[in-house]
Amino acid sequence: MATISRRNMMIGSAALLGMPQAAVARSKSPLLLPHGGGETTTSYYNDLKKAAGGKRGMLIFPYSLPEVGRVVAREIKFWQNFGWRNMDVLNISDPEIARRQCEWADLYWFPGGLQKHQVLTMSRVPGLVKTMLANHANGAVVAGSSAGAAVMTKLMISGGKNGAVYTRAGFGFLDGVVFDQHVKQRNREYRLHKVIAANRRKIGVGLDEATWANVQDGIVRARGRGRVHIVTWDGGVRVLKLRSGQRFDLAKRAKI
Repeated sequence: MATISRRNMMIGSAALLGMPQAAVARSKSPLLLPHGGGETTTSYYNDLKKAAGGKRGMLIFPYSLPEVGRVVAREIKFWQNFGWRNMDVLNISDPEIARRQCEWADLYWFPGGLQKHQVLTMSRVPGLVKTMLANHANGAVVAGSSAGAAVMTKLMISGGKNGAVYTRAGFGFLDGVVFDQHVKQRNREYRLHKVIAANRRKIGVGLDEATWANVQDGIVRARGRGRVHIVTWDGGVRVLKLRSGQRFDLAKRAKI
């Protein structure tokens, strides 16, 4: 079992004892829990806890900002306030430790910040992204809020202003879909519209604040207070807004 030491909290480094050398087989199919930012409610926490199953724990990826120590302290305090105890912080100074940490975790947590910074920083670590993808395919849950939601897809919205939208490669836990966040609160509806118009086979999933999606087995399940915006191309941009409890089949491109 991993615990958080004062050293880990300050520099994002950890030495795990008894970590498995290879990914542990899990019965769950791959699950993503992208959150749209803003308030993280108790309901979202409960969904994470249920999804992870409490077998080993949460691995925090604190590289969404250059100030890693600040991110670590913030995230540890946040999750401890929710009662989460089994946590560790990714240590990218040693690629072997980083890969073993990824194999150990049942839940990956990507905090908010700058999605481009998170992806570029972690992609420099040999073998890390490959290990993350393999462990997710083996059942590790991937969760994140705001920028932490954006990094999950193969094509990622990295930013945008004055009507422009910028994209680049994300981590690729999910292909064929593009996530965006803070949609209603920051008037970002246009971003997915533009991305899907330029990538017509993909499906946009936009998240309002205090809203998240449960994405598993090709089904998007809306959760939270706001809307999940489904953006598709069918001779033009089409938008479907899901309320909590409603579902969308990605393969059929239809509400179910």
